[in-house]
Amino acid sequence: MPVRTDQTPARIGLVGMPAMGYARWILEGFLSVADQQPHWVLHHEPDSSLEALETMLDRFQPDALLCESRNKRVIDRLVQWDKPVVFAAANIRHPSADSLYRVRADNREVGMMGFHYLRERGFKRFLFAGYSDQPFSVHRQKGFQQAAEHAGCSVETLDACEKNWDNVLRHRLQQNPVPMAVMAAADDLGIRIIHAGIASNLSIPEQLAVLGVDNHAMICRLCHPTLSSIDPGTERIGETSANLLKQLLNGTAEAPSEIRVKPVRTVTRASTDVLSTDDPNMRRVYAFIRDNTCEGIAFSELVKLSNMSRRGLENKYKLTFGMTLGQHMTHVRVARARELLECTDMVTPDIAAECGWPSASHMSVMFKRFAGISPSAYRKATRGG
Repeated sequence: MPVRTDQTPARIGLVGMPAMGYARWILEGFLSVADQQPHWVLHHEPDSSLEALETMLDRFQPDALLCESRNKRVIDRLVQWDKPVVFAAANIRHPSADSLYRVRADNREVGMMGFHYLRERGFKRFLFAGYSDQPFSVHRQKGFQQAAEHAGCSVETLDACEKNWDNVLRHRLQQNPVPMAVMAAADDLGIRIIHAGIASNLSIPEQLAVLGVDNHAMICRLCHPTLSSIDPGTERIGETSANLLKQLLNGTAEAPSEIRVKPVRTVTRASTDVLSTDDPNMRRVYAFIRDNTCEGIAFSELVKLSNMSRRGLENKYKLTFGMTLGQHMTHVRVARARELLECTDMVTPDIAAECGWPSASHMSVMFKRFAGISPSAYRKATRGG
C-alpha cells in the first residue's frame, strides 16, 4: 500500500453514518479533524447496506473508509478490502475483529461514572434500567454494578425489553422505598423513567433521581424536570477515528486494536440536582433554592421553610450539604448559565438577568470563580466541540 504525504489527495468514504442521532456526533468529531485536512475529499453514504457500499467502492473509489455500519455483510466485505478502514462506535463481533481498527465508547467506564456520580449525591438505593439485547447497555450495566459492588452497595435492575415495560416500571417505582437513584442506559429511557416517576407521584429528584447517557441537549430538555446525562465521548470517537485514518494513510499507525474512548463528563440538570438527606427540613430548603434562586428569594423565606433560626439553618445546611446557602445559590445560577450558554444564542446581559445576577460583569466574575473559565470561553469550548 503506497504511503501518502499530507499533500497527497485522499478520498475518504463515510459508510453507514446518517447525519442524525448518535452518528451525527461522530460526524461532528470527525469533521473537526477533517476540516484541517485540505487534501481530503469526503463522500458521505448514510445507507448501511452492502449494496450502498458496493456502489461507493465502484463509483467513488475511496482510499480509506470510516464505517459505523453493524451490517454483517458490510463487515465481511470490508474485512477483505485492501485499503484502510476504521470501524467507529460498533461493537464488532467477527472472527477477524482483532485484525481491525476499531474505536468505540468505553461503556463499562460510563456505567462506573454514573454510579459514582449518584453515590456522591448521597443516595443509598440504586436501580439500573437498560436493554438486555443491546451490548452498549449491557456493558454500562456491568460497569454500574461493578462500581456499586466495590462501594458495598446493591443494585436492582430493570430490563426495558420486557413486555408491558412501562407498567412494570411504575409498579417497581411504587414498591421500592425512596429516595432512590436510577441510571438509564440512554437518554430516551431516562425520559420514560421521569414520566413514570411523575405518574407514581414521586418527587423528582428528591425521591427519584434520574440519570441518562448520551447528553443530547435537546432531548434532555424535552421533559420536566430536565434530564441529567453523561457525555460518553461520542464526538471524541469521531476525532479519534479521523486521526487514526491520518496515521493509516501516512503509514504511521500501530498494529490493529480497539481504542476505547473514555466518557467526558456528567452534565447536571434538574433530574439529579439534589443532595440526598433524611432531614425533611433540609430537603425542602435545598429544593426551594434549586427551583427559585434565579427568580430571586429572600433568606427569610428559607428560615420559614426550615422551622429554624437563621444561624441554626446556616450551620445545619453547611453540615448537611458541605456548602453554605449562598454557595448553593451561586451554584444554581452558574448551572443555569451553563445551560443557556450551551443551548441558546442569548447574549451575556440577558443570561445574567435570566439567572438572577444584577449585571453581566457580576455574572462573569462569579461564573469564572465557580467554573474556572469565562462565560464566553465556556460557550466557545462547549459549542465548538
